[in-house]
Amino acid sequence: MPLIGSQLEGGGQILRNAVALSALTGRIIHIDKIRAGRQKPGLSPQHLTGLRLVEAICSGHSEGGAVRSTAINFTPGRTAAGTYTADTHTAGSCTLMVQQALPCLLFAQQPRESTVSTLTLRGGTDASFAPPIGYLQLVLLPTLQRLMGPAAAGLSLRLVRRGFYPKGGGEAVLQVPSLPPGQTLPAWDLSKRGHLLGINGIAFTAGRLKPETGSRIAEAAADCIRQALQEQQQQTVWGAAAAAAASQTEAPAAPAAAAAAAAAAKSGPPQVEAVPQPAVGIQVVRETPETACGDGGGIVLVAATSTGCLLGASALAERGMAPEAIGAAAAGKLLEALQSGAAVDDWVQDQLILFMALAGGSSSMLCSEPTLHTRTAIAVVQQLLPQVQFSISKQAAGTCGKQLYIIRCQGAGWKL
Repeated sequence: MPLIGSQLEGGGQILRNAVALSALTGRIIHIDKIRAGRQKPGLSPQHLTGLRLVEAICSGHSEGGAVRSTAINFTPGRTAAGTYTADTHTAGSCTLMVQQALPCLLFAQQPRESTVSTLTLRGGTDASFAPPIGYLQLVLLPTLQRLMGPAAAGLSLRLVRRGFYPKGGGEAVLQVPSLPPGQTLPAWDLSKRGHLLGINGIAFTAGRLKPETGSRIAEAAADCIRQALQEQQQQTVWGAAAAAAASQTEAPAAPAAAAAAAAAAKSGPPQVEAVPQPAVGIQVVRETPETACGDGGGIVLVAATSTGCLLGASALAERGMAPEAIGAAAAGKLLEALQSGAAVDDWVQDQLILFMALAGGSSSMLCSEPTLHTRTAIAVVQQLLPQVQFSISKQAAGTCGKQLYIIRCQGAGWKL
């Protein structure tokens, strides 16, 4: 099966998804023009480590697998549960290797010692251009656990040590239960956002970043969120007041009623039942030399809704960036996701596509405009699993007027 690595988004995601689906389906693939449009085309150490990891999981082999290579042939074997280690020896992202390995291990065949696989990942846990480890722990994995039900009961990701650019040195341990033979992933519906219940998160610092920096990041994020929620609450109250006033003026007012209305106008909006403002709680963590390698910091936020949806956002510390700006950046991203009315954030969209495709039946998710990563993931799936059908349709605009979409997928019902 020939694949063009420069199509659409043109990044490492094409390689990760294609190799994972090759391992599951047993289809031999050839990928050309890998990351052709990037500043440094071809495989980086991180991409090569991910490729070697899937080779180990499925007893496969590749041709052309070398740093900066722009073409590979990948021949899969059979996936097997077991204990694996993947080390980038750089600050390359650990979390992107999870994206590649997780589907393979869920459908691992020929269990060796156990039906639960343990994968130790080493490299960067909090790196640029990749989801931070906290995002997987707070958003992606809990979302998959809820959608998959008992099939994902043993799914976990433990942070051993944070690793930052340029040293890397981070470590995380992923545990993945294999699906029993004959069982498929259930179809799921993520089309109802519900109302906001609360916002949690974690702000962290390590190395040369001062301990108080974490507190300043957390406080700035919390202040931005609380202010936005308060403004939204006030708009809701005044909107209810305007509706009540409009209903009062539909018919000519009697003199007494007119006087009462005038008095009410002077005193502000009529009393509307107060809705408690969702709680905002951000934990501040100071990492030690044992729990982090190098200097770094950041914040991960997650919003929970009444329908079980989790929407997240994050920001990493950068040289010359004030702690308050870091917190505000993460808060701004989260508020934008919440105000859109979508049931998923823009960062989890593409990461759910493979699981929609593998599930049995029709799955759906309500999202903002599908990202280029999402459209690329769909394109790769349809090339390797042609029986899977995706559709994207426009929905009514969200609360802030932003266009919403429903992505639907008739999955393959993949099973061992």
